Amino acid sequence: NLDRSEHAQSLFQAFKEVLTVLMPLSRSIPRGHPLRDTLRSMVTCVMGTVIGAQKQHPLDFSRYLGPFVKFFTQTLSEPFDKDRELIFEKQTVMTVNLLSNVLSCPQYTSLSGSGLVFSATSGIQADPQAENRIRATL
Repeated sequence: NLDRSEHAQSLFQAFKEVLTVLMPLSRSIPRGHPLRDTLRSMVTCVMGTVIGAQKQHPLDFSRYLGPFVKFFTQTLSEPFDKDRELIFEKQTVMTVNLLSNVLSCPQYTSLSGSGLVFSATSGIQADPQAENRIRATL
């Protein structure tokens, strides 16, 4: 249970920080640079780990939902690198997978309409009241 782990918050914060640092670097490194593929592989690996955690532990992950959805959707809104080359088809697919998982997650949708809260300032987040009611029924 990630929610009971004292390390979960630190771990997801670290994932977000790693992605925040690596994503711009991987976009700015020119084609042919020896580190370009390595950085992109690292970003893809961390994104995959985040998606896996959300899918396997949706309730525990719900408090991290907003920041990661916001971060992942930036991949869709900024799909080109500095050479105007479409970047990371894999990451685009991964972003769509995360959004699909979130929008179709039964734990987010049961007991309270969508189970999600949409806000201009924080984006998509799990509805904390729905999460509490779901936990109470489990």
